[in-house]
Amino acid sequence: MVKGFFAGNDAYLNSKALQAAVDIGGEIRIDEPGIYDVAEQINIGSDTSLVFGAGVYIRRQSYEGEMGLLFVNKGAYTKEYDRNIKIIGLNLITNDVQCAPRTPETKNAILGFRAHLGFLFVEDLVIRDFICRDLNTKDYAIQICKFRNVLIENVRIEGLKDGIHFGPGSGFTIRHGVFCTFDDPIALNGSDFAPSNPYMGWIENGLIEDCYDMHNEKTTGYFVRLLSGAWVDWYSGMKVQHSDAVVYNGKIYRVVMPVDGKQYVSVNPPDFEYGTKEIDGIRWYMTQEEILYTAGCKNITFRDIHLQKKRWTAFRFEMDQGKYLRSYYPNAQVPVVQNIVFDNISVENEVKCLVSASGAPDSVKIINSNLGTSRILFSDVKEEGLVYPVCSLNLVNNTLKETAESFVSTDNKLDLNMSATSVPRGYAPRVSPNVNVVFSDIELKK
Repeated sequence: MVKGFFAGNDAYLNSKALQAAVDIGGEIRIDEPGIYDVAEQINIGSDTSLVFGAGVYIRRQSYEGEMGLLFVNKGAYTKEYDRNIKIIGLNLITNDVQCAPRTPETKNAILGFRAHLGFLFVEDLVIRDFICRDLNTKDYAIQICKFRNVLIENVRIEGLKDGIHFGPGSGFTIRHGVFCTFDDPIALNGSDFAPSNPYMGWIENGLIEDCYDMHNEKTTGYFVRLLSGAWVDWYSGMKVQHSDAVVYNGKIYRVVMPVDGKQYVSVNPPDFEYGTKEIDGIRWYMTQEEILYTAGCKNITFRDIHLQKKRWTAFRFEMDQGKYLRSYYPNAQVPVVQNIVFDNISVENEVKCLVSASGAPDSVKIINSNLGTSRILFSDVKEEGLVYPVCSLNLVNNTLKETAESFVSTDNKLDLNMSATSVPRGYAPRVSPNVNVVFSDIELKK
């Protein structure tokens, strides 16, 4: 047991005791069953394991408006990678405590960092046997950004916000997950709203398997959102709005203004080292010093997924062009999403679209799946300079049910290959006229 950390103790005393133990590192075990109150953020360094036994609950408390992340790695603030962190067996009661508004002025704030478990600049992270049943409306359960090699295994997340929210990094597995959330259970957001991710870039080399999207009458979003974006070098006279990004003098800056879609003319460049600065009536935030111009997802496989919630779309490739975010700035590079595989997807409720896209995938494969009456729908974003790649859509060994709507519909050029397809007798699925059927083992109608 941790000295000074026990059920029924004052939440501040518990916080100080747990932080002292974590500062030493190594394996820290909490085995005595009970509810342990914690009121302050716990900062975790490398080579540290927190192991919670059966019947142990960690309950968040907030006094005098003090809030923050519950667990966060120390490297999030130093921008140095922490390694070999494990959180095992955490049963979290959020207790309606939410992170303080993620503005640059907030204590311990990193704009866009807003989760109960937050990891930024982390390598070899394991989160296993995690339960949270009361997620509230503003903060994610788990947020991971700038990562290498992450395993999230045996989780159950219920509530009102994103369950697992990724920013850029490489090498991750989410396995054996049960989700019942109002917003996206899983978000793979290479680009994002300014207050929703601290960095932008590419999310690569991932596996999501054996996960359940549990039924709930009220919902928004998608089972998985894959959000892409692109931006340009700053130039005098450009029009910007909330969440826009620009590159200038070796840094990326973002606009943080009211969420109303209003555009502002930028005459003088953002050129400062860190934090925020108002220039030409525009509030800028220095986001990152790693220069890139696109963000999205590459080389990700979804396997053994059970879609039990009624949804419009289960998997969404998205470029959002609204008041919260303009994913694609005019004449930017195209953020091409590459090599996405769906394997053994089971549609077990009314899901209008298994996959929909306003983003720009170049290769999508759906194999060994029961698609029910769900569709595949690709639309485009009308923006100057945005030319979509020809997507290769490969469907192998799938079962379809009859629907009067087009099974595959696209606004863009798309090459379709279908083989080993099972459909009801006499049923010929419809595809939109601009679908190029390279091969199909069943009759298709246009």
